[in-house]
Amino acid sequence: MCTVCLEADLDIEKCKWSNPLKQDEGYAPPVKKRTQSHAAASGAYGAWKSNGWVLHCPKGHLLPPESDEREMLIMGLFGESAAGKTAFLKAMVRQLDIEGALEDLGIFGRLAPAFKQTYKDEYLNNNEPTHPVYDAPRKPVIMELTIEGREINLLIFDSSGEEGETDSKAHEQWKFAPVADALLFFAPPATLGDLPESVRQRGGNATQTPEGTRNKFQEVLTVAESNDRSDSPRRKGVLPIFVLSKADQLAHATGFPEGLLSSRRHSGRTVRDIMGDINRETPQLLDFVRMGGGDSLLRKVLSFNGIGRCMTVSGTGTDDGSTGSGSSVRTGASDRCLDALLMVLWERGFLRVVAR
Repeated sequence: MCTVCLEADLDIEKCKWSNPLKQDEGYAPPVKKRTQSHAAASGAYGAWKSNGWVLHCPKGHLLPPESDEREMLIMGLFGESAAGKTAFLKAMVRQLDIEGALEDLGIFGRLAPAFKQTYKDEYLNNNEPTHPVYDAPRKPVIMELTIEGREINLLIFDSSGEEGETDSKAHEQWKFAPVADALLFFAPPATLGDLPESVRQRGGNATQTPEGTRNKFQEVLTVAESNDRSDSPRRKGVLPIFVLSKADQLAHATGFPEGLLSSRRHSGRTVRDIMGDINRETPQLLDFVRMGGGDSLLRKVLSFNGIGRCMTVSGTGTDDGSTGSGSSVRTGASDRCLDALLMVLWERGFLRVVAR
């Protein structure tokens, strides 16, 4: 898929190649059509790439690395401002790329090399990278996954809480939603209206509201339903995931299951073991969210496409005004941010071959 025009299921034979090494430095390289026939070019892709040729979509946009060979997964993160989306993404990248938290499961991940500097500039050196982008679609963070030798480009769209303020902007900015593999809907404690005020409004940045979050979720679901996927190879459908974020703030809340704040142990276990843990925890989490006044949020998310999952994450964000809403903290279990990835890999059949 092109990450700019967001055309899915591209025919590689209709795509174009260019060679930035042959252009003047500082200028975007013009796209050049291949002059070789298909028969001559089909066996030359490897040599072309080794000599600096890169693949573009038919409209001239640079495609993710190895798009002619890699499979693709798309995830989108949604919620109001300061709901924990960006901190979640940063924790997920850290767990995969630096900690190697899933390597015992045969899952290896790293930031795409060409994206590392952009990620450092936009995420690690900036507390608020997801400012509103009203004149262009959201661009993704790109990670490369290897699962038992299977190569995948993981595209993660980290939306801004201010995006989608009108129907036309929502459809433009979230073009990826109808072809995504998973949409994550972030609901921090402030969105659960029946929780005590002392729990809901902890810190100066807990500005989310039940109504605002409910409206945001509905906007996203409307866009996700808007395109007819019946003729697309990606018509498997979107997996919606309800994310109770910043759950470390709920450690002392009445009825909150303590086990949801414990670290997710991945080493020495199988994927089936971990998915079993997630499934056993889900009823407790659902009960707490409903008790806290989040039933309408849950119903919106979990009823979409007739499927849905629920998870919690902690230690990936704070509402403490002294540190900023985008900062990462170490309390709680930040490795639970990987649950969403395991869920979508499991649902899409990537993990069923892993038997350790």
